[in-house]
Amino acid sequence: MRITDEIIAALNNGIDAVGSKSEFAHKAGVQVQTIGKYLGNKTKFIKDETWDKIYPLIKNHIPEKNHKQTQNYKTKYPDNLTMNERILFDAFKELPADIQNQKLIEIVKLAEQEIKKNKK
Repeated sequence: MRITDEIIAALNNGIDAVGSKSEFAHKAGVQVQTIGKYLGNKTKFIKDETWDKIYPLIKNHIPEKNHKQTQNYKTKYPDNLTMNERILFDAFKELPADIQNQKLIEIVKLAEQEIKKNKK
């Protein structure tokens, strides 16, 4: 799950609701440092397994307009994508069309080089 301002606000509200960052982490079954990393913008994504633990504690603090996106975050990816592939997928969508095309060409060329190298 991509960390947005709404997710950070929901985390803060969830923490306030249970009393402390430590208590929130304990209830979610994650490390306090992990929550701190999200709140401190030290990462841009929450791993799926961590999101599954945190979401029940913050779902009531997510604005209604973002609720469907956070509930169904897994459905926008095929099941077999790794976290790195999901990050690339999300980042790619943010690029303008001309840069997307340029990067696609670069990736295809790199893949062709790897295929040739592996055939030797």
